[in-house]
Amino acid sequence: MLDRVLSIGAIDVRLTQRFDPPASAALASYPKPSVLGLLRQQAGMTVVELCVDVSLIALLSLSALVTAHNYLEWGRVRTAAKQVAGAFQQARQYAIANGATYAVTLTANSVTVACLTGCPPSAPTEPLTPIAGGATSSVPGSAITFNSMGAATPGTVTLTYPGATAWQVRVTAAGRVQACSPTCP
Repeated sequence: MLDRVLSIGAIDVRLTQRFDPPASAALASYPKPSVLGLLRQQAGMTVVELCVDVSLIALLSLSALVTAHNYLEWGRVRTAAKQVAGAFQQARQYAIANGATYAVTLTANSVTVACLTGCPPSAPTEPLTPIAGGATSSVPGSAITFNSMGAATPGTVTLTYPGATAWQVRVTAAGRVQACSPTCP
């Protein structure tokens, strides 16, 4: 019995062949197994195998591209929702700090914060700012206002972007601002 061990990377292959020693000198040239011969039995790929491999790589690449595109669209509408929520929170902070009433006014693609009543001479305001990422918002019936105690007129704004899940920004009567997808509880 003849045993040979071939190491390929981390894999050991044991080659075993039944080998009886020759009885005479004429059989001394009995062929011995060639390790390289065993490895060379199949070298390369067929055209069909190559086409299948290329097709699988193309399919996986396309799937990754679609996923990345959807993630970018989701990120745009999320950024827009965070921007609108930030405008509501800023208006609430201004109202409490200045003892005045502040309003957040939305159009389909912009947001602004302004002081309405009880405004000190140096009352801060935020100019008309486009909503980030080209997202559009649903416009509530009237501006959402915050009084000097931080309480608000409740309302919900829905932000959308083509191909992405909508986000909502909700303001409660207590002045709590919450951004969530797809809808706030």
